[in-house]
Amino acid sequence: MKKSVLLGIVVVVVAVAAAAAFLLGTQQAAPVSEPAPEQKVIKVGVLCDLTGPTSEQGKPACLGFMDAVEWFEKNYPLPKGYKVELIWVDYSYKVPEAQAAYERFKAMGAKFIFLYGTGDTLALAPQATMDKIPVSSWSLDAKLAKKETEYFFFPFPDYSSQGRAMVMFVAEKWKEMHGGKPPRPPRLGLAYPNNPYGLAPIEAIKDMAKQLGVELCPDQIVDLTAVDATAQMLKFKECGADFIWTGGTAASTVVVMRDAKKVGLNAPVITNIYGINEAYIRANPDATEGNYALRPAVSYYPDIERGDTPAAKIIREFAKAKGREPYTELNLAYLGGWVQINILYKALRDVINNGWEITGENIWKALTSIRDWDFSPLTGLVADKYTYTPEDRRPHMTVGIYKITKGEMTLEKVIKLERKPEWFGY
Repeated sequence: MKKSVLLGIVVVVVAVAAAAAFLLGTQQAAPVSEPAPEQKVIKVGVLCDLTGPTSEQGKPACLGFMDAVEWFEKNYPLPKGYKVELIWVDYSYKVPEAQAAYERFKAMGAKFIFLYGTGDTLALAPQATMDKIPVSSWSLDAKLAKKETEYFFFPFPDYSSQGRAMVMFVAEKWKEMHGGKPPRPPRLGLAYPNNPYGLAPIEAIKDMAKQLGVELCPDQIVDLTAVDATAQMLKFKECGADFIWTGGTAASTVVVMRDAKKVGLNAPVITNIYGINEAYIRANPDATEGNYALRPAVSYYPDIERGDTPAAKIIREFAKAKGREPYTELNLAYLGGWVQINILYKALRDVINNGWEITGENIWKALTSIRDWDFSPLTGLVADKYTYTPEDRRPHMTVGIYKITKGEMTLEKVIKLERKPEWFGY
């Protein structure tokens, strides 16, 4: 008998205590009768990549989900005795397995689903919209902002917006490097995998480069599993690249950084949101030194480890109590799990406090009513306040540019983009 990925489903149930409800001003709905105790479990599906090509991101990311739910259930539970039950699947970054898992989540009554990669999210978000099941994902493909995927919610600004911010940084940094009078336009090389994730922001990046007068070198394909990028970096060197952007994950990004320096290419590498994490920086100090990372949320080291924000104190103390491994478990991906779970609990809390039935449509209504949320109780974890509307489900348009120096990421610049209609959806 063929083994199904669904046999790997694990249900995580965390007991909760009742908490005092507080009223938040959202749309009114008719109250519903008090549900039976067994109906107070809210099932949430989670896709994880624990064994596929992005597992260096997937393992700490899904650990972040589990830890965040445990913290909320123990310290800031949902009102009226409701609790969250996570149902997760290791789908190994394979779209057919994701589709099978989605159907199982739906059959089990999941009210919210966390998808994972760009391929599976693009495939499943339209179906989730038809099924009226709100979904989120690590994928930030701008195409998910469109009407046909209106039940998709971005946990961070989309890839294209972040790519535009990167080009703005390149243009500004180039001027700064030359005292405001650069001798020529900067040249930018784009290195990315030839898959939906890698390709997602390319059109927007090239459009922004044209607008700002940034010259582009011929694109170079670097697979997620690449162990050598010498040939690609030599192409950039021939072109005279002044900056390199990478659209892969940490494993392939470090290869790009290493080989750029190996061939004598004096060009800082700028990663996308998932292009680096603290474990890879610590393991590759020479390769990563002097490069940059785009971040719409803080880093674990030093922001959480030495920070004094509410988010830093909560996450640091909880992770220490759980004995989490520095760097390999505690990193940017781990924090992303906390970000997404906080959004979920915010929506569920608003639904319950308003006396609405726990349905996908009411969770959608709660999410699209969020305005200028300071991300409490995890204030200080993300780059800006969150606002979702029915028309624009991107939370904000703020991107931090972090410089990697001596094994740590330090915030160098913050770029806040406009919500221009012509930039929407690609």
